[in-house]
Amino acid sequence: LVLNAKNIQYISWRRAEKQARDGCEEFCNIIELFEEISGVVHEKDCVLDTFYLPAGLLKKGKFSVEES
Repeated sequence: LVLNAKNIQYISWRRAEKQARDGCEEFCNIIELFEEISGVVHEKDCVLDTFYLPAGLLKKGKFSVEES
């Protein structure tokens, strides 16, 4: 799975945090990857929607960063 602006979609930051707490390592990684790609670092208490891949795509996926 290649991570780029075209396939990044909306889910809520709270949902991302919940997934991370539930032990989804891939979700933690995708948050870090998005922050690296976008240059946006989210605060721990952020409640706004932001760009993330849908949780269903993260299960045992392989991720790489694609240059624009």
